[in-house]
Amino acid sequence: MGGKGKSCECTLETKVLFFCIWTIVTGLFAAIIIGSLIPMVIKNNSEHLGFFVTLLVLAVIEMVAGSCMTIAFYKKIAWLFMVGLVFSSFYPYCAFIFLVPLIMHIVFTVYACQYFFKMRSEG
Repeated sequence: MGGKGKSCECTLETKVLFFCIWTIVTGLFAAIIIGSLIPMVIKNNSEHLGFFVTLLVLAVIEMVAGSCMTIAFYKKIAWLFMVGLVFSSFYPYCAFIFLVPLIMHIVFTVYACQYFFKMRSEG
């Protein structure tokens, strides 16, 4: 296992691309799940409707932000990447009860910032 010169380390670009896809997928799943719960909330306890609608909007923003980061990743557009990164933070921090997306976001934000500075220095 792991002969000389071999590494299991992923490149920065691979980590950032994973983060872009992760952001789109988590936003999509959250939008589907939350969207399917809204009729039940309206029927049973409409006083919580505002909370669920807010989460749904944030999940959609998450998908758009992930798409912006993915486009910026392939086209090497640093400002669009940063816009996507900032907007992708809203859902995980507002839905902090879901720990896995929050932890993944915090960890991969570090890689995304490193990539942003690398992209700026190259462009």
